[in-house]
Amino acid sequence: MKKKHIFVALSALLLSSCAGQHNAQISDNFLLNTKSEAFNTKPARLTDNFSDEYDSQEVSVPEYKTEEKDIVSDKLEITGNEYNSMAHISDESRFIVVNIPSQLLRVFENGREVLRTTVIVGAPESRTPEMETYINGVVLWPNWTVPPRGRIEKKYTSLINEGKADVLAENGIIWKKRSDGTYQFSQPSGENNALGKIKFDMHSPTYVYLHDTNRPDLYNKARRALSNGCVRVKNYQQLAAWLMGISPEEFYAELYKTSSTRRISTPKVKLYIVYQNKEIIDGKEVVWEDIYNKN
Repeated sequence: MKKKHIFVALSALLLSSCAGQHNAQISDNFLLNTKSEAFNTKPARLTDNFSDEYDSQEVSVPEYKTEEKDIVSDKLEITGNEYNSMAHISDESRFIVVNIPSQLLRVFENGREVLRTTVIVGAPESRTPEMETYINGVVLWPNWTVPPRGRIEKKYTSLINEGKADVLAENGIIWKKRSDGTYQFSQPSGENNALGKIKFDMHSPTYVYLHDTNRPDLYNKARRALSNGCVRVKNYQQLAAWLMGISPEEFYAELYKTSSTRRISTPKVKLYIVYQNKEIIDGKEVVWEDIYNKN
């Protein structure tokens, strides 16, 4: 398929998803699944987990602003900042888009946007990479293994070397020494786990995943480029329910059936993590802040 045709198909898809929308306010919990609209999300447990301590620090990024302008749908052409990583987009009836500058996740099905939710993305010094991949399962009550050679591993190693290993132990962090002298760190599943209650299983050679968090208070920040690279999903229960083909109520019943770690396979769904400064939101072209100073 030629690239030009991909852009045309995507433009039509985005416009059709916005048909009839006149309110330019960006909703944090946009859901068109009638089985789920009345569902009230359970309050997440707030924890002061050391494993996420770095997220509470201020991040030196430009002031987060958006610029909106009216568009004429029959003349719209997305140029310069197209979703150029979405190869064969017109061939996918169900797919997920995470746009890093907007700090939003959007779900499309049969040409309509069916879910939109706030996310936390990588900090400027630990950027979320752009990628085209797929999700094919969910892991409930996941364990967390700290990515090797990353900044968290370095931070935890420094604590051990400084004689402060008790801080790690108090927060459920387990470590063992590798043959090369470095340390491997992990954390068992539970409410205090850095991945939260769920990880979305996806092909990711860079150790970047979509998951829940034990710091839901961070979703209230306007600047949410805070993570170590992974994407944290605020309304994880609705995304999981959509992937599993069930209601959020049924998902919660499955989640709390047992606290053991387990994987549930789902139909394979394409995931696009992109960096686009322009996006169509509720019939408006929105220009997002360049949070990684890429453009």
